[in-house]
Amino acid sequence: MLFILTTLALFGETAGIFAPDYTHINKNQFLFYNKHHKNSRLTLKGANWGDMIGYNGDYYRGQVWILEADPLIGGCYYFINEKWRNWRMTNNNHNLGAWNEKKEDKQLWRFLSADEDYFHIRSCNHLSDVVENHRKKQGTVRIWDGKGNGDSALWRLVPRFTVKLYTDPIFTTTDDSRLYVKHRVTYGLRQPPNAPKTIPNVEKYGDAIRESLREAMRLNRVYGENEKDFEWYMNGAIGRGFGKWEWSWDEEIGVHAGEKCVLYQHRAEIREALGGAYSITLRAGVKALCGGRDVDHFEDDFIIEYA
Repeated sequence: MLFILTTLALFGETAGIFAPDYTHINKNQFLFYNKHHKNSRLTLKGANWGDMIGYNGDYYRGQVWILEADPLIGGCYYFINEKWRNWRMTNNNHNLGAWNEKKEDKQLWRFLSADEDYFHIRSCNHLSDVVENHRKKQGTVRIWDGKGNGDSALWRLVPRFTVKLYTDPIFTTTDDSRLYVKHRVTYGLRQPPNAPKTIPNVEKYGDAIRESLREAMRLNRVYGENEKDFEWYMNGAIGRGFGKWEWSWDEEIGVHAGEKCVLYQHRAEIREALGGAYSITLRAGVKALCGGRDVDHFEDDFIIEYA
């Protein structure tokens, strides 16, 4: 039996999210889709000032933006490109581009709700300036000075990572007279066989999957010991460093004679929005239930049910 919670249950796999409703924005990663040019995404095609475009071709990391909150100006964020490190979307005297020099106020942006799931990306330095994809699906993105030029100045936010939370039965004992049964359990982050051997910008990648996990727990009201459990194993995996993300040890289950026990594990499936990407799975804490007995003293709601 599999009980699932997911951010997709509320928003749909390709749904846009009005940014202020998405709580864990800081240090997370997103794609931005234009409303007028439906599949056109805010993109930095190269490490150059004039390379800000709307792009509707293949997915790649130049379309992924890390949002970093300014500590002094509430609601304002740096848009930092994930592929071209330290290159930030910039408003230089009402001209839009990307720059990798020191951080300045002209690189700060905020979201202004406009139309259901869509919003304006507005400059924090020049309050009337909004980002617009005005010409064609793969045209240059520019600044529009005013209330916005219709749908071409509207954007929706899609997280790079979506997370499904669930509880999975991973082991069942047989009926026998043994007092203790051991089972080797794998914990941490598991990558599929088709995963790349390296992850570019791995530190920022770790920040983003952690914030995406927190958002999934918030949306699905996973609190208390269950929340701590997911957090502990996520932080433990990231702290071990890439290549050491998963580990195993033997769990010992106390069994009454003739009793059947089921070992459950908390899991989180983390999937990328980038086309053709793979998913990784966080394997968190376990709990044994034996004939109705809670032998591990977790909370009664350890098994996560669909919200």
